[in-house]
Amino acid sequence: MTKRWGTLSKGRTLALIGLSVLMPVGASMVGASAAMAKTAPAGSQAKIHFRMMDWQGQDLYTTGYNNMIRAYEKLHPNISITQVFVPQGTGYESLLQTGYLAGSAPSLVELQQPNYETFYNDGYLVNLNPYMVKPTPYSHGTPWVDTFIGGPTGFQSIQEGNSAGAINVVPVDGDGNGPASWLGFYVNLKILHKSGIQHVPTTYTQFIADCAKIKKAGYTPIVADNDRWLAWVWYTLGAQMGNDYAAKFFPKKYAVPLLAPDEWAVAILDGKINAQDPLDLSMAKIAKSLVPYFQPGWVGTTINEGKILWMAGGGAFRMTGSWNYGWYQKNVKGFKFAVLGWPVYVVPKSASPYADQAWVKSGGQITSGWSVNAKLLKDPAKLRAVIDFLQYATSKSAQRAFSAVADSMPEVSGVPLPPADKPFVLPNSADTLAAPASTASPNAPPLMQNTATMAALSQEYLNGQISLHQFMTTMVADDMPYLRTEFENTIFSPKTGLPAQIKVDMATLKQDEREHAAKVVIASAQQALSLAQLRLQFYDRYALPYMKK
Repeated sequence: MTKRWGTLSKGRTLALIGLSVLMPVGASMVGASAAMAKTAPAGSQAKIHFRMMDWQGQDLYTTGYNNMIRAYEKLHPNISITQVFVPQGTGYESLLQTGYLAGSAPSLVELQQPNYETFYNDGYLVNLNPYMVKPTPYSHGTPWVDTFIGGPTGFQSIQEGNSAGAINVVPVDGDGNGPASWLGFYVNLKILHKSGIQHVPTTYTQFIADCAKIKKAGYTPIVADNDRWLAWVWYTLGAQMGNDYAAKFFPKKYAVPLLAPDEWAVAILDGKINAQDPLDLSMAKIAKSLVPYFQPGWVGTTINEGKILWMAGGGAFRMTGSWNYGWYQKNVKGFKFAVLGWPVYVVPKSASPYADQAWVKSGGQITSGWSVNAKLLKDPAKLRAVIDFLQYATSKSAQRAFSAVADSMPEVSGVPLPPADKPFVLPNSADTLAAPASTASPNAPPLMQNTATMAALSQEYLNGQISLHQFMTTMVADDMPYLRTEFENTIFSPKTGLPAQIKVDMATLKQDEREHAAKVVIASAQQALSLAQLRLQFYDRYALPYMKK
């Protein structure tokens, strides 16, 4: 089930789950196998050109990708690649939707959750599972999926987003695998010192106190914007508050991490989580407490304007990711800056009784990457070239070169972390929860995860245009019809519903047993089937009665 803010578990546990029987949308197993066979490395030197589109555009990322593309073209003189840059906020998704419908979308496109779920389920993306279980020309005999940090487990949330359990994106540039936040507050040290602050804050309490001092000294503490900043604020709260909160509403047999998103959604549908929900209220109040420290007119500030405003000395703190470090290092003039690392983001119990006082580990979950246009299934030569390029891009040598230039967190095991990224990586210690944020934690106020008007509604609430009560009740009203539709699809859809998924899981298990697959593969297939059956039981018992009302 797809949320507007992410993925509700499809119940297909990741692992090796009989990947050989999974196939591109609309393709038969025989057709998928034939397509993969045709795309095996061959000696053809026919000229091939393809386009790849992304939203990155940062100087160092662009340089890193250009270097990677040129190096690949040198290895394969018959292949030429054009990179197309389309900034976020300029209709990236709608441009893609139009391109897919018209058959003109690029061969490779960088996508985030939930877009890769939507486009895959609409039949526009290739299922990469058959390639993932085999070694690449660059992996020295290791299956492709095992070369990534976290191995197969890192693709769990991606596979949960579609009924086929398909891997449909390939991470190349710093998705923040492992125990990493990949978000951080960049701090203007000059403003701190002028405000009488000699050391950067190391805890959330110190951070708030320093914001008050900076404001009193006549400076803007936080440079905010009207879009991505809001998502990040909610994410940082959701990633550390209310872990396993919804599980208390249901019997212990359903207290399974991969069922947690379903529990959140059903709890909203049946009113257990409502406009008076204390966890949602607590998160909303904490977010509102930051607003006095934003710059005047923040509601009219775009992402890029916020970036430039901070760089020009317009505020002390700016939350953004590791991907901007190199750009700031190159372009910031007139002041020195630092990055506030762990644990400055940890909300204490004094701020909310629902604070976990810990950060849920990312669990190595991949949430963005490059997807392959399903149109290439009709062009085996180009498909072979595109897959081979992705395999090259995720080789150790290519990742090492890219990370060194772009200051990007490597996606492949055995590639050193660039020094610039170290402040963004959380320590692997007892104060980080073991459960992955994609399943156990809400990642945002629970009601907000299914709210289509999240950005506008957040702005209105935080800017004082609507009350907290209006904010909460509007989210509930917006959630209900959406959740009912999603639940109907999850239970009754002949293509993507749980009964259809159970049939696929049963067929997978039977084939694995018939082919005498490895024990780990059979065990994984059994787990996938058991989880899907448990989810259907959960929906039949707790969601279906409320859908009939």
